[in-house]
Amino acid sequence: MLKQTIRKAAGGAPANFVAFLQGGTTSRVTPKEFLPALAYLVSRFEGSELCDDCETLSNQVSDTVKSDIATWFVGMGLSKKGDIPDENLKKQACTITNMVHGKAFEILGTAMYHALYEFGDDLGIDSEKYEILLSDPRAGNQILQVGLMSKRSGNVVPYNKPYQRKPDLVLFGEGVDNRTWIEFKSWRYNPKYLKTGSDALNQSDFPLWKAKPGEKQDKYTTNAQKQHFLDYAATLDTVTNDYWDNQPFAEFKPTTHRAWIQIWEEGPRTWRALVKRNGKYELEKNTTTRNVATPWIRSTNLTSGVVATVPREFKALQRFLTDVSPDMNKTMFKTTVGYSLKEHKVMHQNAQISSSLQELMNSSVVPFNIATFLAIELGSSSGDQIANFKEQIRKAIGEGDFGELQAMLDKGDITEEQVEQLRELISDEIDEMLGPLQYLLFDIPLISDLEDALGDVALGEEFEAAREKAANYELDEDIFETLCEAP
Repeated sequence: MLKQTIRKAAGGAPANFVAFLQGGTTSRVTPKEFLPALAYLVSRFEGSELCDDCETLSNQVSDTVKSDIATWFVGMGLSKKGDIPDENLKKQACTITNMVHGKAFEILGTAMYHALYEFGDDLGIDSEKYEILLSDPRAGNQILQVGLMSKRSGNVVPYNKPYQRKPDLVLFGEGVDNRTWIEFKSWRYNPKYLKTGSDALNQSDFPLWKAKPGEKQDKYTTNAQKQHFLDYAATLDTVTNDYWDNQPFAEFKPTTHRAWIQIWEEGPRTWRALVKRNGKYELEKNTTTRNVATPWIRSTNLTSGVVATVPREFKALQRFLTDVSPDMNKTMFKTTVGYSLKEHKVMHQNAQISSSLQELMNSSVVPFNIATFLAIELGSSSGDQIANFKEQIRKAIGEGDFGELQAMLDKGDITEEQVEQLRELISDEIDEMLGPLQYLLFDIPLISDLEDALGDVALGEEFEAAREKAANYELDEDIFETLCEAP
């Protein structure tokens, strides 16, 4: 059943994967960075037999990564002709295809942090702090909650019910109750986001969370700003005695947190589309071109792949995520944070706005591509150190099937004869890495209908009709909580 789901819900649309392997589609990750990350994580799953002496991921982290891979794989397969949907500020659509960019980024970021944990000693850094303890925790005693406190008659009391937080990663950090919380955000940029004549983002698309009891957020941007404030509040010691010391999850209290904002190479993506003629697959002679979404930092701000200067739009994003609404309850804010609401810019926010790589190293909102990630985490933009790190990962992957895929990509060409081989290889690899588990069998409406409609048709009108129906189906509230942007 699992293999059937893979082949027909995702593998049944091989065109998107072959396009991706050519560096095509509107994906914000490239195959040259994503496939090694994918192969590396698979080899580090709990119980994996792919390496004898390596640092494996815990069961909880392994399960989360498997779920992310499944979501990415199905969403990629259901995207229309390589055009992966971008997020829409006006409406937070909860569909499988809308998860592709975010899940790919989470997979890539998780791989990078685990690699720092595994190979950090060889780079001369403290690797222990990078151990991933939890990934998107949402069950049992791993549920994390952040309490905001207020005062009544001189006594510290809960302001509201604690807010559940599901950080993308909880790292070991400095030890018990000194953890690091990590968030990964893949957002496109639009010049319309900047307020006219200002260095701030417009409030209609980027409204601040007010922390009012019962307040609902209609935009994922507000949810993200809420997350960032809760994470910041959690790092402080102001209410440790009154809240954190009494919680069963106190060992996971952070003292640092960071939000990584994905950046990618802007501009067009070109590939030769896969078509089926006379029962055989072949690549079109003409190329297909699509523009990838605009990132918050572009190539003109990079030096040797590392962010060197920070444009005003990214500073505006830093300002938004680290800001607080003037409508927040002032007593709650001061009790929880330790200073008054009007002091926030001076006490915290101003230090998060960066102009250079050096300043980014001290910010809680930072840009992510692999080179910039390593420069910030290693405290250096040394090309030799970064190259050494990448070589460690390359050796860890070995020369298996993913290594063969990487070799094809390095040559820069994929022939018609390799198309069917690649389709089988991708399906088999995904099937093997997920195992006989339920990760692709969660109840997504219309996926089973899609399988029925497909039969043996991989491309064509029948597939397209079923694909579009399944790809655009709005998932219910339970699946929304699992897959879409939430605290």
